[in-house]
Amino acid sequence: MSSAMTFDLRPIQASDYPALAEFCAAFPKETRPVAFWRQRFFFWWEENPSFSPDFPRGCVLLAGATIVGMFALIPSRIVYQTGERVAANMSCWRVLPEGRKYSMKMFMALMDYAAPYPILNTTPTKEVEAILKRVPFVHFSRGVTAESVFIRSFAGASLWSSLKNIVRMYNNWQTSPGRLHAVLRPFRNYSRQMLGFHQARRTRGELSTVITPDAEFDRLWQRTRQRHPFTNVRAAQDLLWFLQQNPKRHPIDLLVHRRQGELVAFGLFTVRSTHHWPDKESYYMLDVWSAPPDRENLMPLLCHASDEARKRGIPVLRMPHYHPVLAALLQEIAITHEIPAMTGYYFPPKSGQPIADNGFYCSQNVGDWGL
Repeated sequence: MSSAMTFDLRPIQASDYPALAEFCAAFPKETRPVAFWRQRFFFWWEENPSFSPDFPRGCVLLAGATIVGMFALIPSRIVYQTGERVAANMSCWRVLPEGRKYSMKMFMALMDYAAPYPILNTTPTKEVEAILKRVPFVHFSRGVTAESVFIRSFAGASLWSSLKNIVRMYNNWQTSPGRLHAVLRPFRNYSRQMLGFHQARRTRGELSTVITPDAEFDRLWQRTRQRHPFTNVRAAQDLLWFLQQNPKRHPIDLLVHRRQGELVAFGLFTVRSTHHWPDKESYYMLDVWSAPPDRENLMPLLCHASDEARKRGIPVLRMPHYHPVLAALLQEIAITHEIPAMTGYYFPPKSGQPIADNGFYCSQNVGDWGL
């Protein structure tokens, strides 16, 4: 490419989708085809219920007529200071080597385009994270540094095999000092967990799996939407978009708990590798939401998730501590270990006030996680 080539930075338009799909599919180390990227752009914008014609899609960097970079903004609905509004989620910052010197110019252009919106970046690389901290963005998910684990025996296993595997799996997730503790602690924890399961099952309502979220999710959201100053909107249309139109996502299960026909809690769960033996896979909680009282409504749902996982031959249910109330509930009956802090950052909208540190309810479907 000629050193005299003129570089131009402008907003992304719908007419750019075919060329952007070609650019992304040909980007170094990319394996997904052009068709995937075209579908993904329609999912981000045209099919997105949060999108409107005045929302900025992001920016594209051109060298002459050739695309050498892009930086996307994906709209989603969040609660901000207890009111619902559209957020701009930074995603897909890709620049070829010949355009790298314009990378920060692209970042500043996006900050300008998205100034009226809360700006989120939830999947930054280490290099991008350093930039966010300098701006400064607020690290809203830094409190999510632990997860709790329910461990079950494999369905159909003999008693002796079950006992051995329970010990092995507990010690995969929690280090025990000394051999005696490595054997006794798992059984103590397992007994505590199963007692908690027994108590939760005594007070459970109706538990099931839902394919298509409908008006009952809207009713639950209307009853609970002001519980936290900052979180993602969980109305039916938002869940439906995330679950059923996303070309990137792995299969996600929507499990629900109802009492007397009324939805009181739901969770999103997916299968993830553990890189352990014998528990090669885990059932991972992406999000969970409930009406108060949380213990009575959430615990039966989480027991149901553990049961569903076990039916599939998955003995481990993993539940990040997305909020202190959830953390306190889980720590009573599940084993807990530290995890790296989630990397969710936000920048307040123009003239907006920052959220207090205790006002965040995080999840794995806020921002561009999973999009």
